[in-house]
Amino acid sequence: MEPVKGSLDVSIFNRTIPREVISRTISIIFASAFSIAIIWAVLLIAGEGNLPPLESRHYFVEYLFDTVSAFGRSGFPWG
Repeated sequence: MEPVKGSLDVSIFNRTIPREVISRTISIIFASAFSIAIIWAVLLIAGEGNLPPLESRHYFVEYLFDTVSAFGRSGFPWG
């Protein structure tokens, strides 16, 4: 078994994953999370108008669920 510390390469089952693949994967994850956060914020701001916080707090989770569901189902159309 190879040591975990001190290696710059990612090795799994005696195979090495190229650094470009790791970098691209991390970039896609962050870009996806950022896109979801932006769309979610727009929905929260433009959402249900001027409802008091206690009446509108369920929209927080509802909009997050809808945003993640739409993204996970088909991705955003501009992505």
